[in-house]
Amino acid sequence: MNDKNKNFLPMISKIVDEDKEYLIDILSKLVTYDSTMGNELKAQNFILNLFQDLNLQTKKIPIKTQDYLNAPLFAKSLINYDNEKHFNVIGIHNAESVKGKSLILNGHIDVVPIGSAKLWTSPPFEPVVHGDWLFGRGSGDMKAGLASIIYCLYLIKKHEVHVNGKIILQSVIEEECTGNGALACLNEGFTADAAIIPEPFNETIMRAQVGVMWIDIDVYGKPAHVLDKSTGVNAIEHAFDLWNYLLKLEKEWNDDLKSKVKFNWVNEPINFNFGLIEGGEWRSSVPTHCKMGIRVSFDPDWEPKEVKKLLERHVEKYYRHENKSSSCFAEISYNGFQSKGCIVDIDDSTFINTLTQSHLEVFKKQPTMYSSTATTDIRVLSNYGNIPSTCYGPIAKNIHGIDECVSISSTLSITKSILNFIFKWCGTS
Repeated sequence: MNDKNKNFLPMISKIVDEDKEYLIDILSKLVTYDSTMGNELKAQNFILNLFQDLNLQTKKIPIKTQDYLNAPLFAKSLINYDNEKHFNVIGIHNAESVKGKSLILNGHIDVVPIGSAKLWTSPPFEPVVHGDWLFGRGSGDMKAGLASIIYCLYLIKKHEVHVNGKIILQSVIEEECTGNGALACLNEGFTADAAIIPEPFNETIMRAQVGVMWIDIDVYGKPAHVLDKSTGVNAIEHAFDLWNYLLKLEKEWNDDLKSKVKFNWVNEPINFNFGLIEGGEWRSSVPTHCKMGIRVSFDPDWEPKEVKKLLERHVEKYYRHENKSSSCFAEISYNGFQSKGCIVDIDDSTFINTLTQSHLEVFKKQPTMYSSTATTDIRVLSNYGNIPSTCYGPIAKNIHGIDECVSISSTLSITKSILNFIFKWCGTS
């Protein structure tokens, strides 16, 4: 009988449940690390030690900006890279034979900022378990997924399962802002027959994701003393006017994408977000400058260079038709995500069919095929690496929000399904 059709589940369920404290312990330790952008070093060293403890072939992959400037998906970072502090970690389990297919299991170590700490019920980098939920920044997005794929290799090693295909574990940085971490791994030659990223998409298989772009808009007004503020133009107020005009474009793009099958279930697949603002110089002066940090998403079929032209034309149109003062103008720059979306082949894919079967055996129901209104590193592996890829991870709540948490039972179930997939995809002997 072919490995793809073998019933590994009784053995998998037994070994996953027996050692589940290993997974919970790793996840808890990962949450203790503040691995926000630029602070990933301690967490990555922890991952490196875990990989070495599992006798995996390990490698550190820094992001070498000069090597990737011409890569289609390279994005300008928000920090200056220090190769001693900012690196990906690779752990390779080499197959004893080459009969099976290879697999990348990828997760990102970086997490978003906590917001206001006083809004959290407990400190965000101190993991707390309440019932089935483990709380802490990054618990869901996506340290539970990282813990899950590490746990899979721990069980394979502990129980001496002979897997016939190479498995490459990747713990990458910069997923939350550029995707340059995954790009660096690809540029170093790490590829495979398929890839799974266990992002916290609630036990679904991702079928599509939108494109995402970060833009900065510097808005300039006309300074004046407040004794006669009518002689000036308030750049901050002006920025909000421009923002409201940009929302017209958001509506147009939403109306267009909602008509397409993969996103017709989503009320607003396109989301513009006014995430940062810096402005003003003096409380008693009409401000002359305001900087907006904006995230836009777009149709996965569109190219980023096309999106830039559409945005720039829209801003130009605002100044031609809406602006009441010739002294005002805006400058657009691009930092962070410049990411095309992607479409996953779910209709004629041995990879997706195998993952679907693995899910069905564990969860006793067909998986939901999910179209994401966010972006993930799948776009790098799929669009640039031509690797059949998807996201498939546990149930989580409040990701990027306050009191982020992840379901422990869901993480264990996803682990069973991914391990089941590994045995079917890579084969065993």
